[in-house]
Amino acid sequence: MASAPPVGAAELRAAFLSLQVPHTETVRAAEAWIKDFWMRKASPAAFFFLLEHDTDDSVRQMSGVLVRLRIHAYIRKFEPATLAHVKSLLLRRLAEEPERPVRVAICAVAAAVAKTHLATWPELLAFVGERSSSASPQDRETALLLLSAVMESAVSAMLPSLPAAVPIVGRGLCDTDTKVQIQALRASTQALHMIPSNADLDPFKPLVPHLLNVVGSCLAGRHNDLAGDAFEALHDVVTGHMGLLTESMQTLVTMLVQVVGSSAMEVATRDKASLLLMDIISARPVAVTKMGIVPHMLAELLKVTSDLDVDPMEESRAALLSQDKAAGSGVAAGSATTAATEGSGPALAAMPLGSGYDGGGETNAVSVAARVLEIMALHIPGRTYYPLVFDAVASCLKNPDWRVRYAGLMLVSVSADGLKTAMRDNLEPLVNAVLTPLALSGQDSARPVVYAALYTLGKLGEHVSNFLLKHADTILPPVLACLSDPDLLIQDTAGYAIELLADCEAASSLPAHADALMAAVGGCLVSPHAAIRLRGVMLMGSAAIGIGADFHRFMEPSVRALMPLLSVTDPSQLELRGYATDSMGYIARAVGREAFKPVLARTDLIARLGQNLELADALASGGVGGADGSELGVADTLRQLTFAFFASLAPVLGDECSTFLPSLMPVLKQFLSMARVHYEDREMPLGMGSEANASVRSMGAGFQGENSTPDEFAAEDGEDDGDDHAKTAVMHMEDSDCRSQAMHMLGALLSAVGPPMEPFLSDVISMVANNLLFYDEAVRENAVLSLGFACRCAAKCDAASGDAVTPPPGHPAGTVVSVEPAKLGMGPRASKLAPEAVMTLVERIGKDEEAGTAAAGFHAICTILSDLGPVPMGPHLASFLGVTYDALNERLPSQYPDEQDDDDDQDANGSYAIFDEMYDALGMLARRAGPALWAAGFDRFWPAYVTFANRERSDMDQAGVLGCLSDMAEGLGNAPGWVEAVLRDGLPLIGKGLGSSSAALQRNSLVALGTVLSAVGAPAAGVVPRIMPPVLVMCERKAGCTHHVVDNAAACVCRIMRTHASVADVPQAVRAVVAALPLQEDHAEDTVVWGAVAELAKAGEATTVGLANAIVYAAAVALEASSGSKPNARGLILRAVCNLAATNAAAVTAAIAALPAEIQPRMSARVAAVQGGTDIVAAAAAMPAAGAAAAAAGAAATSP
Repeated sequence: MASAPPVGAAELRAAFLSLQVPHTETVRAAEAWIKDFWMRKASPAAFFFLLEHDTDDSVRQMSGVLVRLRIHAYIRKFEPATLAHVKSLLLRRLAEEPERPVRVAICAVAAAVAKTHLATWPELLAFVGERSSSASPQDRETALLLLSAVMESAVSAMLPSLPAAVPIVGRGLCDTDTKVQIQALRASTQALHMIPSNADLDPFKPLVPHLLNVVGSCLAGRHNDLAGDAFEALHDVVTGHMGLLTESMQTLVTMLVQVVGSSAMEVATRDKASLLLMDIISARPVAVTKMGIVPHMLAELLKVTSDLDVDPMEESRAALLSQDKAAGSGVAAGSATTAATEGSGPALAAMPLGSGYDGGGETNAVSVAARVLEIMALHIPGRTYYPLVFDAVASCLKNPDWRVRYAGLMLVSVSADGLKTAMRDNLEPLVNAVLTPLALSGQDSARPVVYAALYTLGKLGEHVSNFLLKHADTILPPVLACLSDPDLLIQDTAGYAIELLADCEAASSLPAHADALMAAVGGCLVSPHAAIRLRGVMLMGSAAIGIGADFHRFMEPSVRALMPLLSVTDPSQLELRGYATDSMGYIARAVGREAFKPVLARTDLIARLGQNLELADALASGGVGGADGSELGVADTLRQLTFAFFASLAPVLGDECSTFLPSLMPVLKQFLSMARVHYEDREMPLGMGSEANASVRSMGAGFQGENSTPDEFAAEDGEDDGDDHAKTAVMHMEDSDCRSQAMHMLGALLSAVGPPMEPFLSDVISMVANNLLFYDEAVRENAVLSLGFACRCAAKCDAASGDAVTPPPGHPAGTVVSVEPAKLGMGPRASKLAPEAVMTLVERIGKDEEAGTAAAGFHAICTILSDLGPVPMGPHLASFLGVTYDALNERLPSQYPDEQDDDDDQDANGSYAIFDEMYDALGMLARRAGPALWAAGFDRFWPAYVTFANRERSDMDQAGVLGCLSDMAEGLGNAPGWVEAVLRDGLPLIGKGLGSSSAALQRNSLVALGTVLSAVGAPAAGVVPRIMPPVLVMCERKAGCTHHVVDNAAACVCRIMRTHASVADVPQAVRAVVAALPLQEDHAEDTVVWGAVAELAKAGEATTVGLANAIVYAAAVALEASSGSKPNARGLILRAVCNLAATNAAAVTAAIAALPAEIQPRMSARVAAVQGGTDIVAAAAAMPAAGAAAAAAGAAATSP
């Protein structure tokens, strides 16, 4: 390039200047000329000439900007000498250029050149190093400008030089000039983004403290956007290089809390800060706790959530009223009513829980703070965090400012999921605290507080309903009263709270309130407000589940109320029709087959549900209502709730579903094959491509014959990109929730129905196979579960046809001898399907990166093992143990050992579900396969399990490890090799668990100890004298143990006594067991404990006979309970007394005579009935609830 102006340079300069003329035509003409010249061969020389020589700042800047846009096209055609000249020119201009905007443009050009030529341009990094040490602030800023641009544009080329660039960035962060600091902050964020996964972090650690200092300065000044960029970069650090933040964690967390709590902060910056804060809490909860900053965080976030400047009820109340308008005008209510699904909150969920946070609408400080509080509850160790939460709530509820009381209740609601275990153990004071404002009786003048209390009870009902309903007498009356409150939103939220409280099949305290509850439901159904009528319909289904069998009293009026709703065709009323359908299914579950069959016989219920599906199809296709697609959500809701009804009905009717299967199954097949499915390219986990399809197609073809997997559903083969991902075409559908419910219904039918499903099994396998590859995890989970149920169905068909149960050809039985009989066994149908199913399930576990799908795979394998026995596992045992080994090593709950806290709350936070299902599958495999499993490959798997079991983890997860060990011991028994292994490796694990302070871990340790020692037999005799004393202490309630632990300790002693009576101190053991009677909580152990007492009494064991008074009293109290022990266990309780009477009649007669007057006659009558020949189980049958309660109360008052 010559020093004289090249061709076109003068014209280009004139065009640039014309762009600044305030005349439209002149600007358009200049733009057209530049665009044409830009593509000419002579343009590079002109652009570079102006960039180097022109005296006008704007001309130089525009030249640089346009060169950057075309530089890659230019340099491909440059001769080496020309390229060298350009490199030199760019660095020279950066050194000489006085104007910052021009320097920024030149840096962008240089970075673009460096992207492909950095390796041959050592002068660039040398320039950066030299200028970064200059005495001139402008030079230092320029160096960092250039470094930032190169790191952003030329990431791959820059990686080898990254460690050398870090000190330059560090000096810039410590610079005394603000502009240099800010530019260094930009460079440091780029550097953090670039850190490779396997990098040595030591060179980068000094950056973080200085970076945070500059971020603080940016937040104090006017550079919030730069602070937000830094938070975004630190997000990458948290997810990949947490070690960098160790020394600066407290400073960072404190800063983030301040940003999240600032209402003056820019929305984007606050959001980025909250995401980073939640990442840190999720990744390092124990580290955050140890900082001592959690109380401060909680206090600051509560201040934010109490800073309400609007009525929190207004928006939701308006949404409810809008449903009245929609219902009156005949326009589909759409999203407002869709929000009121089962388990959902009031319409639009008005509590400040992050409204707009997960999409839709701008976030605000209240919603962001609430979301952070929710994450804290999910991850901060509950035993540390719950007392802080409770104290904060109690303090808030005493505050005269209604907004603070509202925030306190909101804190309970957002914490309910994460702290559910701690709340269960301390529920009464929490309930009293929530009711303290007397909000529910209308004495709180602030209506939002009434609303918040109701909403909070609903959230507690969602997560701890089994425990909350113990306080039903306190909670339900005021909540029911709120259903008649004049405020529409109060009514709806009260219905929401009752719905979640009642929707619990263990709600034993609810029948006492059944009349009041159903009266309230009736009031909702005749409300003038559409939203309340909808809530009433939903509440009826929940009430049916909660009331249980006693609901038969209300069945007829309930069916009469619901049936007319199943005839509406107005699009605005179809959601009401859908929820009426759902509630009808709940009623069927509650009252059972014999009570519900007459309803089916005398009504056209099934026909109306068929019309549901027809209406849904018409809506989806635009045949009903408008054609703008707004009806699609209503159609999906109607279809989904109809599928839910049949899923509820299937286990009630069982094989009697045959009457409607011929009509239902074609509809289901059509839906799961509907044309709304389309393909979408996306990154998916490895295994969703060719390898996954191989087993899926094999499974389908093996069972279907001609009906192979349809091409339109088969995912296309993908190519492994070397990073555990494959790019594949996968199925996508908008209504994945509806599809998931359809798969759930299919699974329910397969599980509950036998031979009537046989004509549809071919189609069923096709539907299951298709959905194993669906993009939505919930659909894949249900498809995986359905595969296990399909095997159950095939086995039922085999059993019904009388086909011989034999191992299939090629599957040797020698390695899979079943010691515990399978529930169904295998015939030709199951033999054809089950091995292919196991192969597919094993593959899904190994290749689906979502923990939920893998957990479903383990569950399905457990189902197959339970129903069919171990034969299907035979050829796939090594693969199954292999993927299980991988799960043990790769799906750990936390990657940081110090983050494994002894906290039962952590069991529900994501990855723990896979371990629970894995333990069940391993245990079932051992119990079904028996001792032969050890030599068939389990001996090679055991060391991996021991290594896994010895890792630091939460107590709840370790309890699962020991529960699985119990099942293994039960199945493997005294297999050679296993005995030595379990005594060597298993007993230390059990001993550690016994010494834990966690009740869950103590309980499973006791079960494992008793099972291992009794199963192993004589080789364990030497352990018994050493291990028994601490267990006996637990039995005698001397160690501050919970009732559950005492019950399990008693059962452990009984298991050991049965096998090791010769080395156990039987008299001492008997005294300890009797001290634990009657069992208070774990009635599953009644059979073991009372069975042992009955045997000892029959044998006339002296200590047992001598404790006749205590045994008879404990038995009488246990038999007075209307719930708890099952019939056979109750029979054993009475058998123990009768055996004592046979050994020492006088002692038993005296013991019965000494019983409290309230229970003495019944106990005497029971013993006499057995002695007179009455069946012992019938004689021990439970009394009516009222009589039992009175008897138990009297017994407790006079306990010896």
